[in-house]
Amino acid sequence: MTTVLTGEQIREAARNAKIEREALIVPELGGLIYVRGMSGKERDKFEEGLRVKKGKRVGQSDLRNFRALLAVRVIVDEKGERLLNDGDAELIGAMPAGVLDRIIAKCTELSGKAEEEIDDLGNGSASPGASGGSS
Repeated sequence: MTTVLTGEQIREAARNAKIEREALIVPELGGLIYVRGMSGKERDKFEEGLRVKKGKRVGQSDLRNFRALLAVRVIVDEKGERLLNDGDAELIGAMPAGVLDRIIAKCTELSGKAEEEIDDLGNGSASPGASGGSS
């Protein structure tokens, strides 16, 4: 029989939640990098950042350089500290798409997201409560 959790048990689990990171060998880069998952807050903030804020396309997704924008947020050192900043996305975007796809796939795995959810990321249908808000 499955245990029904109480509100306090859920809150305690959230307080103790750890975002995982894992090594990923990337031969195209000449070695190993660490990739971390994302918390729910981080994912919501990232997705909200893809939304057009002004003009005719307001509310729609701007997926230009999406892979690199995500990669720079989840490539970390052994301690889990980011190695790249958002400004590095333009340069990182020049990397082969397959490399970026593997980084995103590892982040997806570590975040506990279903693989097909990556395809839906930023598709224009914001999830309720997904506001800018959290690597």
